[in-house]
Amino acid sequence: MNLLIRADASADMGTGHVMRCLALAQGWIDRGGRVEFALARGAQELGPRLEAEGVAAYRIAGESGGVDDATQTAALAAKLEAQWVAVDGYQFDASYQCALKRAGMRVLFLDDAGHGTPYSADIVLNQNLHAEATLYQEHGPDTRLLLGTRFALLRREFQAWQNWRRPIPKTAHRLLVTLGGSDPTKTTPRLLAVLERMQRRELEALVIAGIANPLSGELRALAARLGDWLRIEPSVPDMPGALAWADIAVSAAGGTCWEMLFMQLPGLLVATTPSAQSVFDSLTERGLFHALHLEGSEPAEERLRDLLDDAEERARMSELGRQTVDGHGVEHVLEAMLG
Repeated sequence: MNLLIRADASADMGTGHVMRCLALAQGWIDRGGRVEFALARGAQELGPRLEAEGVAAYRIAGESGGVDDATQTAALAAKLEAQWVAVDGYQFDASYQCALKRAGMRVLFLDDAGHGTPYSADIVLNQNLHAEATLYQEHGPDTRLLLGTRFALLRREFQAWQNWRRPIPKTAHRLLVTLGGSDPTKTTPRLLAVLERMQRRELEALVIAGIANPLSGELRALAARLGDWLRIEPSVPDMPGALAWADIAVSAAGGTCWEMLFMQLPGLLVATTPSAQSVFDSLTERGLFHALHLEGSEPAEERLRDLLDDAEERARMSELGRQTVDGHGVEHVLEAMLG
């Protein structure tokens, strides 16, 4: 079985769409299948990662999500004899699904907020906590809905941590900061200013800037000024290990949240984009994460300091995390596609 994945990445949209599809690709390959990616944007940043996975990346020309894009993708899928096409991105709409279906493709459509109505895809996947069938009332008679964190896509490297349980120190000292692959709203420097104001000498912080972050040079210079308690890395080769190292994290509301929940890592969320607001609201309202607002009456450093010092709350959040994301999402999605 061959699978073609159509997704994009860039400094303004981040890398989350491609990275969660990579988890699906790994699972497909592990079952003996073949996977190719088609990208209009992001090949330069993520090409080496895809190549390391043994996945070819093809270039889509023209406007992403447009008619020509759909035509090229369908032609590429036919050339590669792909039985399935997985589509992930806010730029893909109902007409895009229809074009692939008319070309005879079986379509998996990854969706976060009901942006592709009406749906003609064979499967619609929304792995978010807020996913509900009411978002997808307009769909074809054969469309199957996969909704909720049971289907959260985690990459292969997380499987080795299935039986691991997080220790909870009395006071947290290790902080991980990650705002996705690009940080288009330039939130990372503002968070570093918060850490500087806290003046906690015992704090050790790792900031994952993101491989598509245009501020990487500026952030490294800022880290050098603040001292050796703060490390800036564009990416980490072992994301589960980094999450296990940390006692708490500050993250954008996005795909990393599911990884943090699986790794039982307590954290605070920042809503960096309007498209992430529903993810932010659902996770913070249910107590899975604390909300961190960089503007407002309550200083952000106080919110962060409270969680660093509250072992009981961190233990509660840690336990709830693994209950929410069990790490078998890729298996469940593949069963729906191939079963």
